[in-house]
Amino acid sequence: MSHLGNPIDVIKKLYSEQKWHEIFTYCQTMLESDPKDLVALQNIATALLQVGKYDDVISYCDTVLQMNPIDEYALKNKIFALERLKKHDQIILCCDKLPRKKSTRLLDT
Repeated sequence: MSHLGNPIDVIKKLYSEQKWHEIFTYCQTMLESDPKDLVALQNIATALLQVGKYDDVISYCDTVLQMNPIDEYALKNKIFALERLKKHDQIILCCDKLPRKKSTRLLDT
């Protein structure tokens, strides 16, 4: 199937239709043009997560994390995959790399 248009819009449409294999194939085509395309790598990981290919999810997330060690999207997908594989010791290491959010709570004065 040929997909025309903005890659983000194409992926969103395929995601809403739960077409995981098509997302994988479409993103693989994107990687042929640019092997470091973060959108393609991250969405392949997401599609693989949906079909239970957890070891592959980790591999794609690790590729992203080599380029950006604190990529929140890749870290979270990797954590989900590790959780399904019951690799709890590795989950903690990933959680420690997640960026800390500053609290927006008002301090009592």
